[in-house]
Amino acid sequence: MIVKVGARRHPQDRVSAQLCLAQNHIPMFAVINRLTFTKPVDELAEDLRATGLPLLSAQPGFKTFHFVREDDRTAIVVLLWSDGASAQAGAQSFGPAWFATHLKPFLAAAEDRHVGPVTVSSAG
Repeated sequence: MIVKVGARRHPQDRVSAQLCLAQNHIPMFAVINRLTFTKPVDELAEDLRATGLPLLSAQPGFKTFHFVREDDRTAIVVLLWSDGASAQAGAQSFGPAWFATHLKPFLAAAEDRHVGPVTVSSAG
């Protein structure tokens, strides 16, 4: 199965998901973005916390969100979803609605996006 998230296509590993289920693990799908901004990360974080996170949290299949400050103008975003289809639906809903108006105008470079199934996790 091919899952399209954002502008890239990535294979979703059904065998890994089935293995996780067989071993009583919760399958997860990760979306990781490295974002460089034209304004300080700390200035963007407050709006993200107040208005963006509630929208993400309401998405079906959403698990967790982390906005990691790498330096003053760079952040690493880690989103965990229950599966690739939920990640794709979340991107289609959140991207054009919130990301495009609250973060994208402040991007200094293209997103460095990585997506795929979580194969090992400490989360149970």
